[in-house]
Amino acid sequence: MSHLDTPRLTFAGRFLSDVPTMNNNAESFGSPDPPPPGWNPYGGGTFDLLACKVTGGERAPGEPLGEGDPALGLNVLTGQDQVAAKLVDLDPEWPASSEIWGLTIRLAGPRGDPLLTGRHWAAAFRDLWPRGGFERDFPMMGACFTSVLEDVTYGPAAAAVPLLAELRERSPDRLSIAFTMYGISAQRCTAAFATGELTGCLGPWQPGEPRSFVAGRRLDMGALTPETAFGRSVAVVTGGRLVLDLGNAYPFFDTPGSAHPLAARLDVAVLPDERVRAGDVLAPGAAVTEIGTVALRPKLPPSGIVSLPLTRQAASKPGRWRCSSPRPAGEGAGACCPGRPGTASTSGRTSSSTAWRPAPAPRSPCTPASAARPPRRDHPPPARPRRAVRADRAGLRRDRPRRHGHGDTAGGRPGGPAPPADEGLEGEVQRILAPYARHFPIMGEHLVDLGDLAAVRPWRAAMSLALSRDITDPNHMPVTRDLSEPKRATLLRWLNSLPAAPRGLGRAAPPPDTRAVPPEPKLAVARGLADRALHPSPHPSPQPSRDPSGDDRERRLTPDQRVAGLDGNSEGRRRVHQFRVTFTRLLSALQRCVDGSPGRLDAAMGIMFELKLAGQRLAATPAISGGLPTGRHAGPVFTRADINQ
Repeated sequence: MSHLDTPRLTFAGRFLSDVPTMNNNAESFGSPDPPPPGWNPYGGGTFDLLACKVTGGERAPGEPLGEGDPALGLNVLTGQDQVAAKLVDLDPEWPASSEIWGLTIRLAGPRGDPLLTGRHWAAAFRDLWPRGGFERDFPMMGACFTSVLEDVTYGPAAAAVPLLAELRERSPDRLSIAFTMYGISAQRCTAAFATGELTGCLGPWQPGEPRSFVAGRRLDMGALTPETAFGRSVAVVTGGRLVLDLGNAYPFFDTPGSAHPLAARLDVAVLPDERVRAGDVLAPGAAVTEIGTVALRPKLPPSGIVSLPLTRQAASKPGRWRCSSPRPAGEGAGACCPGRPGTASTSGRTSSSTAWRPAPAPRSPCTPASAARPPRRDHPPPARPRRAVRADRAGLRRDRPRRHGHGDTAGGRPGGPAPPADEGLEGEVQRILAPYARHFPIMGEHLVDLGDLAAVRPWRAAMSLALSRDITDPNHMPVTRDLSEPKRATLLRWLNSLPAAPRGLGRAAPPPDTRAVPPEPKLAVARGLADRALHPSPHPSPQPSRDPSGDDRERRLTPDQRVAGLDGNSEGRRRVHQFRVTFTRLLSALQRCVDGSPGRLDAAMGIMFELKLAGQRLAATPAISGGLPTGRHAGPVFTRADINQ
């Protein structure tokens, strides 16, 4: 039944979304004018969870976690030894449904004990809508992600957490997960810049369930006033209870996350007739089957998840909801709002997860030979459906409804032109990379100008590593996930034709070796370095540590004193912490390499470039002390940090 089934846990915190904004205007791809910078022109696409912890949950229907439950307060983290996940747009003409790629979710105990790890299946956010108010002059938008965690593994310590033990028994390999995000800040020089609020829910997944939506009932609660609307919510019936996900449904008033006073209470009921539509006013005395009341003020339910018991009368009605027939008489689900007495809203025709079945499909896609279609000359061929990036993908799209952009759908197939001949290869590479150089200036500012092929050549190995990875791999080049396979093959073909770069950049990676790495002197040095950084002594010795191989250079890692004067609420302080987290991920990847997993060297290489970017962006961030610029810039701190604050 998805993340709304039991056992489930809820969590909350903040998120980092360092999205680039110069690629948001599709028209600028074909224009000689500089692209509009947007609010974050030098964004790198990094997505991360910030100080997220478990806040609640249910082990069984109607049995919330009690005070002192070992699941409460667990840390919800991202990958430990890989590059950060990326939030990217696959199409500049469709930036309202960004996708998270390369995300790994972990649960860890207070001491860092690994409890659960899973790979987040890439999914786009949906139900983007203005929730009301502003966050530092930035519209307070909200959206939600629904996906699954694949390749789930549980640590030995998970057995000591009853909810996780039951979750493992119920759904050992795959879990359902949902995020709600809102209130991202565009205020530069503050610690909140490019961050926002996040709530989430994690629950079981059953075979046959969809991966990117809940097979339940989508509810539309209409509007409180002409200026204040509700967003969409979803409901399922499980264990004799109605479970509602209201995390992205209620409007804000002034503070992010605070429900509007007119939405302080929601009365949930089964409406008498499906002819009732969102925003309709029920006649006095209309027969509704009451289910319960949800209080959203003064305190919100954890992650907006609400579980209400069903009476026998109410429980008998949802079973008759169907979506298989056009418009039969049936029941609707809705909520009566006290803001305007006598008003009600409905979800219209809703789907029942108990009656939902996938439509039968042919064994293989085919077109009958008798199917005749006249040629169309009013559209470009499928290989070039878009002007912006020269038709990387041919796809199918349904236009968004006017209100809030709900119901976005898109599908695609690989498209693009045929591979160029050898004599035209370099010119085609130049045409492919030039838009990325203009619309992702962070690359040219801190790494390499993608529009200058002479500058790209020394980066042959790094570019080959990034472009040859599967699109789901965290090491895949984040700004080129919208490339078609023919274009990616064209770039790789050109890169492979270049001579090997000096200083080891062009060396081919050795074949995977599962044997333990021998304790050579330099590997012993790396092991010692990683061990000291990942497990620092609470009382560091004043004497510098020595290289076991005989090199007397100091190896001890000490904090950079430049951080001492930075305001805690400054962008510089946050970027310092982001640098520490990235540095810790690099050390973790190196630790695995020297411990017998040389295949993790690719991950370490990707983190090295990420660390370089983080350090250079940190060095370009003004230092703020006492609320005023000091005239200096922030600097990196080489210490361990597991949790991104």
